[in-house]
Amino acid sequence: MALVADTRALWSALTPEALRAAGVEVVSGVDAVQAVSYTVCAQGGMRWEGLVFPLKLAWVRETHLKGKYAGQTFEFWVLTTDESLGAEELREMAHARWAIENNGFKHLNAAVGSKKAYLKDAAAKEALLLLWGIGLALVEAYWVWLETQAAWRNWGVKKTAWLVSQWILWSAMQDEVLGCGGSP
Repeated sequence: MALVADTRALWSALTPEALRAAGVEVVSGVDAVQAVSYTVCAQGGMRWEGLVFPLKLAWVRETHLKGKYAGQTFEFWVLTTDESLGAEELREMAHARWAIENNGFKHLNAAVGSKKAYLKDAAAKEALLLLWGIGLALVEAYWVWLETQAAWRNWGVKKTAWLVSQWILWSAMQDEVLGCGGSP
């Protein structure tokens, strides 16, 4: 990708002060949660042939402070059409996307066995992935909801049986009353 290569060559040759003077947003900091120090250079208004909207481009460099990668620097690029995002927001957005990739898709693959499924039709693949994603999201939302309920742990079989019997009884009564045309 020429845009990234050209931008890297240009930005690598300049100091942070020179980049700022040229209109590039330069932000440095330390992320204590991920134990990395980082520098992000970002600039909007970039044009890419064939794309109607201008891009905002961010070059993120992170140096790990501890762990097995301590002292090593990794870099990645973030491209977006949302020019309202700041440099740090772009870095956080990339990490959030990786969280989806590393947690969401891996969880989905494990739950439905998608690595073993093979489809030739692209539309069928897309529909199946969408259905799997919706199903997994609903299951996860249900578990989150259950976690917020204090009483769910004490639910038990007797309570479930009582609830089901009451529901069946109420349904039968409604059908009986409504079927006869009377009012409750």
